[in-house]
This record gives sequence, C-alpha cells and structure tokens, in this order.
Amino acid sequence: MKGLGTLVGFWFLGFVVGLVGDLLLVKAGIIYALWAALVAFLGNSLLVQGLLIGIATGFISMVSVLAWAYMSKER
Repeated sequence: MKGLGTLVGFWFLGFVVGLVGDLLLVKAGIIYALWAALVAFLGNSLLVQGLLIGIATGFISMVSVLAWAYMSKER
C-alpha cells in the first residue's frame, strides 16, 4: 500500500504542476514567446501545449523521484 500511495502522490504532483503551468502559460512573457515560436514552427497549438506540459511535468516527476530516492537511501 505504501508504494501505491507514493505513486498516487507523484501523479498528483505532476497533475498540479501541469495544471498550474497550463493556467500560467499565457501570463508569462518568456513562456508565451516560446509558445508562439513553437506554434509558428509546428502549426498546431494543441500539439505544442501537450509537448510543453508533458516536458514540464516529466521533469518535475523525475526530480521528485530522484529526491525521494536520495532521501530514502540507507546511510
């Protein structure tokens, strides 16, 4: 049960980061410039949105798992 709770916790963290990132996407100048450039390059805003959110949440999940592994390592 401990492992399931950990997985759900990491899933929820990734969900929250993705949601907040999506809501802030049009408000941040640098992110909006990146968004506009990628939309112009790829031509599909939904594809760009999915890519950016996937990259951000994947990175946050990876950092979270690495931090959890480091903190739970036996010394």
